Amino acid sequence: MWPEDYPEFAYYKCAECGGVIDEKEKIARVSRGEWRATADGDGRSAGFHCSALYSPLETWGALAREFAANCRNKATLQEFTNLKLGLPFEDAETTALPGDVIEARAEDCGDELPEGVALIAAAADIHKDRIEVEITGWGAGEESWSLGGPATSFAC
Repeated sequence: MWPEDYPEFAYYKCAECGGVIDEKEKIARVSRGEWRATADGDGRSAGFHCSALYSPLETWGALAREFAANCRNKATLQEFTNLKLGLPFEDAETTALPGDVIEARAEDCGDELPEGVALIAAAADIHKDRIEVEITGWGAGEESWSLGGPATSFAC
């Protein structure tokens, strides 16, 4: 939070007690924290995501200014949400299609696909000079097959 029009004076407000935590207290508080897994892993490794709000290299004021500068543009807000807050971006304008609508668009690919492929998904990474696409076939039990890419590339 920050006083209106003064993001450089950002502070943290405790969700539990409503108390104010100043930037100068951040490093001491973070150093007393601990990592806690919130999901079962594979027993060999652990993964975490963390917001830049906890970083000693980023001030809350700088992050607040960056948010204020980017919050009105969906693309830059998504980037801020993903990269600085460590959160997935949820687009309120996106609507999910019902399964029957998607199923009605299905096409028979004949023998061109590995047996077991029930759904094909494509992911695109857009660069200034090209679009790289990976095409994946998905089957029961989340089994997957690479059907093309990531070398699949289209010049812009």
